[in-house]
Amino acid sequence: MRSPTLRRFIAAFVIAAVLIGTAAPTFLRTWSGRKYPGDFGVVYGAARAMSNQADSYAGTHGMYIYSPFLAFIFQPLAALPEGVAANVWLVLSTMIIFAASMIAARKVTESWRLSARETDPSIPWLISAAALLLSVGKVRSDLYLGQTDCLILIGLAGVLYWIDPRPLLAGVVVGATANVKYLALIFVPYFLIKRNYRAAIASIVSFLFFFALPAVEVGLRAMKTYAINAIAVLTKVVGGVELMNLAATGRSQKPVVNSAAWSNSVSLTSSVLRFTRSHGISDLIAAILLVLLFAAIVTAIVLIGRREGVDLLKPTTATTTLKHGAATATTIDWAALIVLALVFSPQTTSRHMILLMLVYTAGVGIVFGQKRTSLRILLIVSMLATAVALSLPFRETGFHPWLIALKSFGTASWCAVLLILLIAWIGSRTISEATEQPQD
Repeated sequence: MRSPTLRRFIAAFVIAAVLIGTAAPTFLRTWSGRKYPGDFGVVYGAARAMSNQADSYAGTHGMYIYSPFLAFIFQPLAALPEGVAANVWLVLSTMIIFAASMIAARKVTESWRLSARETDPSIPWLISAAALLLSVGKVRSDLYLGQTDCLILIGLAGVLYWIDPRPLLAGVVVGATANVKYLALIFVPYFLIKRNYRAAIASIVSFLFFFALPAVEVGLRAMKTYAINAIAVLTKVVGGVELMNLAATGRSQKPVVNSAAWSNSVSLTSSVLRFTRSHGISDLIAAILLVLLFAAIVTAIVLIGRREGVDLLKPTTATTTLKHGAATATTIDWAALIVLALVFSPQTTSRHMILLMLVYTAGVGIVFGQKRTSLRILLIVSMLATAVALSLPFRETGFHPWLIALKSFGTASWCAVLLILLIAWIGSRTISEATEQPQD
């Protein structure tokens, strides 16, 4: 296929097939009344309670455990019947996933200088199509459940888009995204490490601003309850229970939060805790092991970059990451932070791995940029292996002990770690090779 127009058409067809094919069955079943809105009903109930000046957490029997900002922005949907609102959100989610995929793909194309837009505009479309194909199962699950992960996708894509040219705006996006899922806050220490203090401050300020924004409607007293509840949820997630009783003050329902060792979590954190607790090992030892594991993965990424003269997850120096390497190294950092947030978050389930769509985007971009066939094949195989690991039936493993063992071991997270190490290595080599051959 030598024609860029033909390649773009085929890629657009694949993108449409993935998104429509995953969204249409859920839309039709919800429209006909054969499907309950699923997890969307929790956010819908919280938004409706807030619009009625009621407690969003108590109004969902403790099932709503997110920032009040999420319920705040969903209030327009709460004005609709639940089934109609669910389908409206399904359509919006599909559009947001497409937008996030294209924003990330265009930025990766630009950062890695994969093509001149006027000569081959098909590259971003091809990258987006490949990333969506690798994530088709997770996209289907997310749309079927009516989840809000699409908002995290678009937020993280926005962070990549603005992190270099407009770091202040990137920080604001981090703060807003963290009000959907707290894992986005992993960018705050990254900004500090990169000495991007404006972005770090903007992240914290915008997070607090968006968290408190519903106060204009519900008042400060209700916001106090929301704040206590948010803290209680975090302490429960990391294994503490002391604040759960405080969270119930003035309400009849405590937050329903799974423990850090939750059986449905596929993260390394949950895997380690399941192992240590089943063997009577204290959580302190487990925490030490997790810190060491986190440090080992980060150190490996830094050393991989250093070997190729690329600054990964560390301040950029004048003698490394030359020419266009700084922008390309940022895409590797960005993908690494997403993986670290996912594999070390105690509540990561298989469906949350839809965020790997953005990591695949970076990986596919490197495949296009790398000239060595062997390295391209290695990276492609790693992405396929990760996608396959995520397709395993984590919830319904039936009578297959080896599937249960794979789930308990956190196979999906280990595949994601291997993938990001390969992205760091092959990506750094690609940058190093490119700096030896200056581009106009």
